[in-house]
Amino acid sequence: MALTVSPATACLQLHLGSTVFNFNMAINADVYPYPITGGSITGSICQAPWTVTGGSLGNGLVIHGQRTPVSGCATTIAVVGNYNNPSSYLGTYGFDGSSTMFDHHTLFLGYDRPSCP
Repeated sequence: MALTVSPATACLQLHLGSTVFNFNMAINADVYPYPITGGSITGSICQAPWTVTGGSLGNGLVIHGQRTPVSGCATTIAVVGNYNNPSSYLGTYGFDGSSTMFDHHTLFLGYDRPSCP
């Protein structure tokens, strides 16, 4: 997963059964682990899109996101995981202050893709 040019984008896709979240994130590829500097979350997350507000991508994965309050929806998400071959992360995610509510398998789809699901 080496990358040498900044700024860059990273595309990941979180899976938990029928739940699928897509992460299209801006990263700083000049520092490792790569700081996540922004982006969006789409898919089956409540009232998508959400805004990616920070985190890091490397041997570990940390993604923080938020959205404007909407009745019945969380306002923050935290995703954490550890790298797993081939090109994925296993870990947990949660809402509104928790990162351990649900297990996940997140696929690393690539850097600087022309489109990110």
